Amino acid sequence: AQHAHTATMAAVASPIERFPSDMTAAMEEEEDDIIEEENWFPPNFNRGKRKSVCGESFDPQKLSETTMVTHPKTPQQTALLLDVLAKLFLFRTVPPEDRAVVANAMFRRETAANEVIIKQDDDGDYFFVVESGVFDVFVHGHQVHTYNQCGFFGELALMHNCPRAATVTCRETGVLWALDRSTFRAVIMKHAMQKRALYEEFIERTPMLHALDAEERQRLIDALEPVFYSDADLIIKQGDSPDAFYFVVSGSVRVTRDAPGDSQVELAVLQKGAYFGELALITHRPRAANVVAYGSTTCARLSTTAFERLLGPCISVMKSRIPDYEQQLQELLGPNRSGHLNS
Repeated sequence: AQHAHTATMAAVASPIERFPSDMTAAMEEEEDDIIEEENWFPPNFNRGKRKSVCGESFDPQKLSETTMVTHPKTPQQTALLLDVLAKLFLFRTVPPEDRAVVANAMFRRETAANEVIIKQDDDGDYFFVVESGVFDVFVHGHQVHTYNQCGFFGELALMHNCPRAATVTCRETGVLWALDRSTFRAVIMKHAMQKRALYEEFIERTPMLHALDAEERQRLIDALEPVFYSDADLIIKQGDSPDAFYFVVSGSVRVTRDAPGDSQVELAVLQKGAYFGELALITHRPRAANVVAYGSTTCARLSTTAFERLLGPCISVMKSRIPDYEQQLQELLGPNRSGHLNS
């Protein structure tokens, strides 16, 4: 169901002095989600002017020289922090190994009863995860929320250099884990630089994408979303409506078709550098094959909307290959079985 191009990843990223546009969008969406979910603030509440950390300059040379400090934790404490980070939109596209770096860099802070943790209108540059204790949230002196033995707060400080939107106080003795914005930025920028270098190499090694000009390639890089899979995770299911196009960033995937008796016919194993899922998007047919992670695998995902918006110049090349794919499928399934290779 797929067409593959293997590639060796050895690109070196050009210096990036600002957060990439996809991270900027993610930050804005994360803030909207936080406000909408918690609903702490009155409709006319004025947050004041904020300065996004996306607009702050950052020296890539300093990034390479940065050494992350590690603070000791029990396995249970590490698991708690990783669970919280995995839930934050800001870290959704950050690889698990980089989330682990962030968790290791968070430091423990014991709090006393009645202690003010953050104060409304003060400058903020720390994010906190609650390990234990009760913490009350106040806006203009009115209590609007309580964290009881769990939760997190202050994440807007990672996104924006702006005054705190609320006051948080400790009702009883507790323990917090804190992350500073400079550590967050270092990890995110490192991830962004690695992602850009990797995806630029993908594009350069994929003839189908050579029709894109420089600006179109950058837009494609910004739109690609890393997705992480464990062994045997189902990426594409035969018969489903197409919703995305994928590159294999690391690991490999197995392409199979359903066969009588709940069995599977393996069509191909795609390695790092391959891509799949494009033909169903072009033909608007249901997925004609299953794609399953073969070991721990990372893919770069491009949504249907982004695919149609960004890969217009490449679609004619993809369409010209459809007869070849149909022939490959016929050879794999045998002369008495038919199918369309358009996963």
